[in-house]
Amino acid sequence: MSKPEQTGTYLFIITDIDGNIVYTYPELTNRKFLNAQAKLIQTIVRYKKYLLTEKENRIKINISDGALYILPEDMYIFSLLASESEDEDSIWGKLETIANKFKKVKKPSKLEKVIKEVLYPPSGEDLYSRLYEISKKILNKVLIDRGEVPLYLGTVVKQQVYPLLKDKSIIEKEKDIMRRKILEMCNGENTVDDIASATNTQVVYTMIILADYSAQGLIDYKVQYDFKL
Repeated sequence: MSKPEQTGTYLFIITDIDGNIVYTYPELTNRKFLNAQAKLIQTIVRYKKYLLTEKENRIKINISDGALYILPEDMYIFSLLASESEDEDSIWGKLETIANKFKKVKKPSKLEKVIKEVLYPPSGEDLYSRLYEISKKILNKVLIDRGEVPLYLGTVVKQQVYPLLKDKSIIEKEKDIMRRKILEMCNGENTVDDIASATNTQVVYTMIILADYSAQGLIDYKVQYDFKL
């Protein structure tokens, strides 16, 4: 079997049903990131499991520039985090090829040859950064759809709140200098912690100020999730 052409960004993970990492390719040094991926995969499988049938034992989470493919098989879960640069059927075929081989050998070390034949991650820098951005978008899609952070994912995920001022003319009307500085940063791009740090105020004080404007209907909050790395 010849290697396919180098296309896209990949992270292949085998986990057991308890969310423990069995094997990853390529091998990344950031264990916190890998453990977070394992817990995210476990969360998605638990969340989606009731939707699966014996013939449709596949889960795909799409975002604009990538996807997470999950194939639960017996006591193991085979997943591929990838940029969307390859045909979907081809990716499912790769996962099934590796899963079928693993059923026979049962040892990740014996998978090395077939994995390197089937998966060919891109060379170059910033692989981790690209994988992180794709995974973060998938995390947000899953948790925003779900509306909560499951307890078993809470250890590796943090919630971030971004205040957004509805009417910028309020800034000019505000006479208090500190309040004005806080309002200027409420652009939907800064977290409450960011604003407190930049204005050299305590987080609690910043939250009180924001709550005052929020009660008047002048500030909205955008919630996003990120990994604790």
